[in-house]
Amino acid sequence: MNRYVAFSLLFSVFLLTAILPYAIGQSRDSAYPENSELERLKSQVDQKEDALNRLKLHETGDTGQLSVINANLDLNKAEIKYADYKINLIEKNISDTTSQIEYQKNLIQQKEQEIGKRLRSIYMMKELPFLNIIVSMNNNINDWFESVILFQRIESQDRDVLDQYSLAETKLNDLLQAQDKEKNKVLGLKQELFQKEKGIIEQRNEKMALLSNETNNEISYAQGTQLSSRSRESSGGFIWPVVGPITSGYGWRIHPIFKVPEFHTGIDIGVPYGTPILAAKSGVVTYSGWGTGYGNLVILDNGSGIETRYSHASRLVAYVGERVRQGQVIAYIGSTGWSTGPHLFFEIRINGKPVNPLNYLP
Repeated sequence: MNRYVAFSLLFSVFLLTAILPYAIGQSRDSAYPENSELERLKSQVDQKEDALNRLKLHETGDTGQLSVINANLDLNKAEIKYADYKINLIEKNISDTTSQIEYQKNLIQQKEQEIGKRLRSIYMMKELPFLNIIVSMNNNINDWFESVILFQRIESQDRDVLDQYSLAETKLNDLLQAQDKEKNKVLGLKQELFQKEKGIIEQRNEKMALLSNETNNEISYAQGTQLSSRSRESSGGFIWPVVGPITSGYGWRIHPIFKVPEFHTGIDIGVPYGTPILAAKSGVVTYSGWGTGYGNLVILDNGSGIETRYSHASRLVAYVGERVRQGQVIAYIGSTGWSTGPHLFFEIRINGKPVNPLNYLP
């Protein structure tokens, strides 16, 4: 063996050392992928928490408390959805990290074999008699000393390379333990959320039962009054969806919750919780569901560009696509959404623009 062979060995060790940080960096980076879906779910949780906090500031009475309970339930469901997705993401990261550890182990084994072969060659050269080495180097003592120094550097760098690969494996194992710990933490949180959900549902059922008992007689009276109103129809073909006092008219007003000026695009009719809401005009249901500030909302397409809207319901009966008759029950009075008590927010829109319902009702 001459010094050129030694230089070749040293260069191969240099290459091995040069690619090592890249391999370690790949393992670390792949363990934490960014995920916009997780951010979107977290944003939904934040929005529902903000809505709950706003309701807590303004809702009063039993119906107001029921709105807070429903908002709390919505928040809890969003938190469970966020936790589920986070668990799935952590499990994927754990799988990726486990694969990286296996890859690192195989890499270390491969490099140990390569270094072992190299070290055996070096030791064999060291075992040669001194005179034979000098003769093989054409009696150049300087070449011999240079080779010895290079061999020492090769041995040292080989050990450093193995140490770095072992360190990379240790870091990956530490990462795996941290991921397992995080997964267990989120699983524990999810169990707490399930228990919380049960409590919220029980609380909601108790509150609804209380409200139902308190308003049972009022509902019966309101139902009888409304039955007689079905026969009264305006010249525009509308009937009153509920019978009760107008608590807030059409036009500019100060918002009862946010205390800012707003244009009220319909009328508020104050009636007891649970009172049936009737279709003011025959039509097709185009929407039946949650409408943020509107709470539980039904929208009817009444034809000829006319649309009627019924907001803040406690319960929806009509479903999307259903063709309802005038006077048919489509929902029940509640205080969902941005509401200060049980009432119906009733709107009439013509070609998409709100109009004063009092100009069309009998």
